[in-house]
Amino acid sequence: MPRPISYCSVLGCVRRCWGLGLCQLHYTRMRKHGSTDPFICPSKPSRYCRVCGKKAVVRSMCRVHYRHLFMNAEGRPACAVDGCIRPLYAKKMCELHYNRLKDNGSLELPYRRTETEAFWMKVARCGPNECWKWQAAKVLGYGRFRQYSAHRFAYELLVGPIPTGTHLNHICCNPGCVNPAHLQPIEPSAHVYQTWINTLKAKGLI
Repeated sequence: MPRPISYCSVLGCVRRCWGLGLCQLHYTRMRKHGSTDPFICPSKPSRYCRVCGKKAVVRSMCRVHYRHLFMNAEGRPACAVDGCIRPLYAKKMCELHYNRLKDNGSLELPYRRTETEAFWMKVARCGPNECWKWQAAKVLGYGRFRQYSAHRFAYELLVGPIPTGTHLNHICCNPGCVNPAHLQPIEPSAHVYQTWINTLKAKGLI
């Protein structure tokens, strides 16, 4: 009478039994690693792919799964960071993630200040009636913040839009001041005249 054929007891496996109710693949995996779960990484590199159980080529994976997980579309070894397919640069990472880890100590994107936060870092704020001195780049004494004039940026930030057809006059005669309390919207012709008067006062001519 022929001996009945028995199959592996692992769910989903249709291979014939090899020993202890397991096929040869799962029997070998159980002996080596104490589990039939392919996703349990052994302490030493396995000779079998941890995904499908086939013969491992590198990193305890077969050639197909290694290419799928660790190589980009061009077949070159890819960055080990999840979702990144850039080619390797150093320490199993692409150049972008390697430099980010070296500069910031983390693979997360560094915190970027908002435009308002960056502006106030360049201002020495004092009392409400004192000059708030601009401490960064200046052109002809007026503060420059990116593509804006610093005093105009401060006025629009704290007061509101500058009226159309007007200039901001520094009533404190300090062009580096960004305190909105010291800024007065006036007509362009009046602003030119007031600037000329302020220049004469600064030189002690009047």
